[in-house]
This record gives sequence, C-alpha cells and structure tokens, in this order.
Amino acid sequence: MDWILPILDLAVIEPVTPGLWKPSPPVPDWLGWAGGDLQSLGNEFPMLETFLLDAMPFWDRGQRGRLRSAIWKQKVGPAEAAFRADAIFGDGKRALLLQRIDEEAEEMRRAYQGARDLALTTRKFDKQRAQAELIGRRKDDFLASMSHELRTPLNSVVGFATLLEQQRGGELTGKQQSFVSNILTASRHLLALINEVLDLARIDAGRLDLCFETFKFGDCVAEVLAILGPQAAGRHVAIDAAGVDIEIFADRLRWKQILLNLVGNAVKFAPEQGSVLVEASSGDAVYEVAVSDDGPGIPPQKREAIFDRFSIASVHGAPQESHGLGLAITKRLVEAHGGLIRIETASMGGARFVVTVPCADRKSP
Repeated sequence: MDWILPILDLAVIEPVTPGLWKPSPPVPDWLGWAGGDLQSLGNEFPMLETFLLDAMPFWDRGQRGRLRSAIWKQKVGPAEAAFRADAIFGDGKRALLLQRIDEEAEEMRRAYQGARDLALTTRKFDKQRAQAELIGRRKDDFLASMSHELRTPLNSVVGFATLLEQQRGGELTGKQQSFVSNILTASRHLLALINEVLDLARIDAGRLDLCFETFKFGDCVAEVLAILGPQAAGRHVAIDAAGVDIEIFADRLRWKQILLNLVGNAVKFAPEQGSVLVEASSGDAVYEVAVSDDGPGIPPQKREAIFDRFSIASVHGAPQESHGLGLAITKRLVEAHGGLIRIETASMGGARFVVTVPCADRKSP
C-alpha cells in the first residue's frame, strides 16, 4: 500500500516518545526529513503546534476517532502550499496525517459536495411536494364525493319540506308551518354551503369547465335581481343597475354565480333602506363590472384576506350569516375567466367590488 501515499501527497507521522516523531516511508520531499526522529513538527509547520494541543485530549482518552484541522497555507521552499492535518487515534495508537493539497481541487470538491447536497435536498423537497399534491388531490376527491353524497339526500329534505310548506299533504297548524319554515331555512343554508364546498373542491382540483357563449349581460343581471329582490325588499334596500346593456363572451352560469355572490353580499351589508349599484362597461380589450353598497365598507388592511376561504366578512360590522366561501369562489371564477377582482371604497361610502376581465376571443372555447 506504500504506493498510495505519494499519490495522495501524504505523510504519515507517528509519535515515538513525547516530543519525538518519526515519519513512515515513503516520505514526501516537502517534509524535509533527513532521517532519524523529528524533534519538533512546529519548526517546519507552525500551525501543527496549535492543532496538536487540540488533539492531545482526544488521544489521551484512548478512544477511536479522527480530528481534522482547517486548511492552512505556508511557504515550502520558494513556493506557497496548502496543507491539512488529521489526528488519528484508537486502540492505544496515534498517528498524524499531514497532506499537501491542491487548493483548487479542494474547492472543486467542496463545490461538488455542495451541489450534491443541494441535489439531495431538492430531491427531498420534490418528493415532499409530490406527496402534498397527492394528499391535496385525494382531499379534493373526498370533498367532491362527500358533497355529492350529502347533497342528494338534502335535496330530498328540501323538496319534501317545500311540499309540506305548500300544504300539498294537508293543512298545517301555525306551529307546524313554523317548524317546516325552520327546516327549509336550515336545509337551504346547508345545501348552499355544500354546493360552495363542491364548487371550491372542483376549482382546486382543476375540474372547472367553462362554457363560453355570447350573451346580454343585462339579462344576467335581471335574473340575479329577480332572485335577490325579495331579500332586498325585506330590508328596504334599493338595487339599481347602470350600463349593463352590453354583450360579453363568457360562461353565463358562472357569471350569474359571481353576481349572486357580489350583489347578495352588498344587499346583506347595506343598511336598512340603503342602496346597491351594479355597473358595467366594455372596451376594446376588457370589460368591467362593479357592485357597490353604502354600508360600512371594508378597511384596506382587510381587503386582501377577505378572499381567503372561510374568511368571514365581519369587517362590515353587520350581523353575520356567511360561511366564508362565497368570495373565495368568486375570486377563483373571475380568475378562471382570466380576470382580476379588487375592492375599492365606493362613492356612496361602502365597499365597491370591481371585476376586470379581458375580452375573450369569441372563436375560442
């Protein structure tokens, strides 16, 4: 094995007695060994004095191990060289490995080791990300499946409760009518929540299919106002529309859902005898829809978080009946159309939700 030491440019030095050292052949020229024992390694290699002081306690314990020094530079003859030392100890034996190293090669080794560590870390993160994505897909599949399983019987509850409310099976007493009304209110609220969970799971799973068509936006607004009219009338809230007589190329059903969420929120948070305004405008590149109310509004520091799922819009200061999914779904539906949604302060003092969507190519699906 003596042929290995010259290749590594390595000197193996063993202690003979305290203060005396002897190299094992073959001995590299740079060690300056002329035969016999070395009185002091510190004369030729000053850094070793400090290193050996650190190594002595480990040597004296009689345990197996290795202590490696930092790399240092010093002159050897007319040139400067880099060195590194290793103190080896075990089974009652001691040795000092002194190696002259190529600093550029060492830097390359360190760079390679760093790249290898980075690759291992990246691979670990990729694996964790893939596992997280798999868990996310399974969660979305579970939510979608469970939502369907819950929605089917709940539709039956709503249907039969509606028949009871209409007294199709016979006349009800006043107390029975109150019970049926409570059943309908609770079941419709739960059905709306399940539908929103199902929508959100479908969007997150990338399964939202948009059916683009050209339609009159004013007709869509009229349908929404017809649905929300009784709720607005109950609170004496006036809903007006301006500039909605435009044509857009989008998914009509999803735009109806967007408007139901935005206008429904505006009606809910407008004060008694308040007002809500629906506006629209169209240009060559984008069309814009805005829904405003004259309620308390939304503080600027809370406007971004309000689109998070399960974020309750209590910032309006109104009694809360929301489950915190409507605006999260609205934002995702707008983004599915390639648009953006933002919140401003309305001229009437409340919140103004503004949706800006690029005009889609009418030939695209």
